[in-house]
Parts: sequence; structure tokens; C-alpha cells
Amino acid sequence: MRAMELVEQQSKKLFENVGRRQNDNLKKRRKIDHTDNKVLALCHRHHTEQHNIGVDSFNDKYHLHESWVNVDERLNKMLKGVKLK
Repeated sequence: MRAMELVEQQSKKLFENVGRRQNDNLKKRRKIDHTDNKVLALCHRHHTEQHNIGVDSFNDKYHLHESWVNVDERLNKMLKGVKLK
């Protein structure tokens, strides 16, 4: 699963990409605590489009502002690659 992670700091929104493509990204993904952040899973086509037009424009175009999912403990484990029973 690809995910865009939303991190709010000092009333300024920052978006952090967390992908699986490269080994460095996979190692980074397994170390990040995603809890209390928001994610949005995208297919490759829409992931690329989001990068090309920017997060805000993408959210506006597809009306996704309320579609971001809060990361709980279970989803955090999934994003880190932990197999769930």
C-alpha cells in the first residue's frame, strides 16, 4: 500500500511520502510511528498525478479533504509491514 502521510506542525501542513519502492524507503517506513497521522492510499496513476499537481490541488480536484484516514495502532502496524492475524 502506498500512503501519503499528513503531519501537522505549528498550524502548517506538511506532507511526507512514505513508499515501498526502494530499500531505504522500506527501512524508513518500518521505523516511522504513523500513529495520530492521516494517510490516503492511492493507485500508481493517482499517486503520480498527486505528485505532479500537488497535494492541495489533488485534494480539491477529487474532493478528498475529508477522505484522509486517521492512523490507529492496527493501521500503524500494517504501514510498518507487520503481518496481522
